[in-house]
Amino acid sequence: MGFGSFKFGKLMDVSKEPRWQVQAAWNIAHATVPHMKVLVYSGIIGNKDELFRGELLAIIDVMCRRLNTKSLRPHIIAPVLLFSVVGMHHIRVLEAYFNGKELVVRATELYDLEHRNHKLLIQLSKWWLGHASDMSTQEY
Repeated sequence: MGFGSFKFGKLMDVSKEPRWQVQAAWNIAHATVPHMKVLVYSGIIGNKDELFRGELLAIIDVMCRRLNTKSLRPHIIAPVLLFSVVGMHHIRVLEAYFNGKELVVRATELYDLEHRNHKLLIQLSKWWLGHASDMSTQEY
């Protein structure tokens, strides 16, 4: 599985349970910001109160590899907006960045998509289609 010119390699773990993998990764076309949007799938049966190993590994790997891009060296953080599809009917959104001391991760609740929910789908679309902040070069 490749991700265009990002050179991320394989972002997955199918060797042990629960399996997870990055399905897609996007940056902002023609932009000079390090922000990434990532879609992860995991076969785990979700616990709404815990972050999953695969979510955190994907976030960290994308951040590290993104900041190793020559054109993005002025940036000190590489924010990641991760959409985590969990099992067959659940999703949550995680926003993550490294503040120089620790990994900061904020997560929505684990939403149930088994039944159609137009309001939720509109909100998820707004997050996915939203623009990046220009705060990635500021010192914290």
